[in-house]
Amino acid sequence: MTTADDAEPPRPHAPEGRGLGVRESWLYTWGGLVLYAVLIYALTLMFVVVTSPGVTAGLVVFMGSTAAAFTGYVLFTRVYKAGLWAQNATLLERLMLLVPAGVVVVVSVLDPRWTLVGLIPPWIAISALSINVPRRAAVPVQSIGLVLAAGQLLSARAISPATAPEIWAAQLPALSPTFFMVLLTPGIIFFSVWWWGIIERLDRARAAESDLAVTRERLRFASDLHDIQGHHLQVIALKAELAERLLDRDLDAARVQLRETREEARAALDQTRALVHGLRQVSLSEELANAADVLTSAGIQSQYSGDLSPSSPESRRLLGLVTREATTNILRHAKPTTASYRLLRDSRGDLCLTVTNDGVRNGHVPPAGDHPGGRGSGLDSLRERLREAGGDLSVTRGEDSFTVTATLPDDTGPDTSPAATTPEDVS
Repeated sequence: MTTADDAEPPRPHAPEGRGLGVRESWLYTWGGLVLYAVLIYALTLMFVVVTSPGVTAGLVVFMGSTAAAFTGYVLFTRVYKAGLWAQNATLLERLMLLVPAGVVVVVSVLDPRWTLVGLIPPWIAISALSINVPRRAAVPVQSIGLVLAAGQLLSARAISPATAPEIWAAQLPALSPTFFMVLLTPGIIFFSVWWWGIIERLDRARAAESDLAVTRERLRFASDLHDIQGHHLQVIALKAELAERLLDRDLDAARVQLRETREEARAALDQTRALVHGLRQVSLSEELANAADVLTSAGIQSQYSGDLSPSSPESRRLLGLVTREATTNILRHAKPTTASYRLLRDSRGDLCLTVTNDGVRNGHVPPAGDHPGGRGSGLDSLRERLREAGGDLSVTRGEDSFTVTATLPDDTGPDTSPAATTPEDVS
């Protein structure tokens, strides 16, 4: 019975759109493992050829099985692209890795001259397999390799008790550097695949960051589109309603409202096009003037007070968005008689824009979504933007008033130049 840890997971697919150099990093990793094996197996075959007295059937089988073991190893190492402990090797790939190495073991036992070098292919095969099994099985698999090596030596000595120790004593000094490299095989394979896994995870993180940036941009676009369309459509609906009421009483006034409705629709279209092309800029002064015009058309008395203008274009843009959203909420959710806009500097030197209306007095209040912790998309979105800029947005409901307050840091002092000063009364 297999557990979840022992079950073989599906072979993961490489993520689409790999970053620059990731594919080359895998080729470098795989190529390094192959070149290492080329060196070790070449030394093995050279030693066997040099120490053999002549070409025999056993030598041909030994060299053929060693070459097959090398080929199986090269093919098997391709599964490392899935990372450590992936367990994604197929049965055929495992057989191609282990069977030739097993043949080398059997043949090398028959002749003491081949026994020591015959330890190399099975050890490399076991080391290669040990990182494509469940993690907890890696040490037992490697231990099996040590047991097989000891059994191979004992079997060879049992078959040739007189000559085996003498041959090994003569060969060991020449083989010592090669065996030292072979003993490092598990670590070389492990750290090579581990490093490749780090590169792949970094590439996945890069791809996730790219997707997140696209998602953020889509949310920003959706928020800006909501700000534009929601505000203008509300104004268009209001002016169309006024025009409808005036048709029977004052035809000229109705024509004025219809003309302004057409202009409002054209402005919405122009701003939507500008948003698509990334050219739209929100102006605080324009939004304040537009708010005064719209509220006046709705029969709401509006007033602005303040003697400063934000010095940063980004601050002007954000406060302009707050002005637009607060005005839209007044038209959509409340029926006030007065509305006031105040832009002052608080005790910390931050800009503070306050928009207050008395819609509560008439029994009309904004829905829960526009209160703190609610689900309203407009104010919630602006609150997030202001917090990213170091500010905040709060909503307060009094007994007879509803107030939206936006605070935003401003590093410079008040800008009281004539171009920056907004008229005190825009009603």
